[in-house]
Amino acid sequence: KKWVEQGIGRLDVVFCNSNYTKEMIRRYWKSHGVKDPVVVYPPVNLDKFWSDKPLTQRRKRVTYVARFIPVKRHEIMKRLAVDLPAYEFGSVGGLIDAEKAWFDKFSENLPPNYSLKTNLPGSELLDILHDSRIYVHLMEGEHFGIAPVEGLASGCVTLVHNSGGMKEFIPDEFRWETYDDLKQKIIRYMEDENESAIWESKRQELWGKISVLNPETFQNKIWSQIQELLGE
Repeated sequence: KKWVEQGIGRLDVVFCNSNYTKEMIRRYWKSHGVKDPVVVYPPVNLDKFWSDKPLTQRRKRVTYVARFIPVKRHEIMKRLAVDLPAYEFGSVGGLIDAEKAWFDKFSENLPPNYSLKTNLPGSELLDILHDSRIYVHLMEGEHFGIAPVEGLASGCVTLVHNSGGMKEFIPDEFRWETYDDLKQKIIRYMEDENESAIWESKRQELWGKISVLNPETFQNKIWSQIQELLGE
């Protein structure tokens, strides 16, 4: 923190991954002279994720993809599984040795309809996403969130917390703030055929929004800023 504050005012350009992050940078470092950050959304290789498999042909499964660390709030999935025993719930994520003790404790007394998958190969993750009806993202204040974009491209109803960078791609009706709000949205998209139909029609529009998150666009935006600085 000290080093950033000492040097951030001397940087010619600051890139960030969302407007949410941009506002955080302004809030904490404007007094240290930081220049107005340039938003460049991360590149996401979505080609392998696209799936238009209808919700009605998928398992009544809710999937969450995030590292197994406390800040990602996997405990919400455990609570949902207890409250909604008719549905499957699964957390998928990377696990490192430093978090093993926390993970072992978290893994105790899991509901029978809740599974944990660690360090899963990409092909298995695709199979899970393509056969899940709902993707939930549980972290509050996620600066961007690549996993929700992958869940959306996989055709899952994508429910994200009403904070962070994902607000810039996911409309209000697919965002949640309280636990009860999230639970009711899960029930609605699992059981209400009209809501499922609305999602199927909305999905194409949302796919159009995330299609800009490609490596070529990322590279072009970065280089255009550098060329501007160099006066080219």
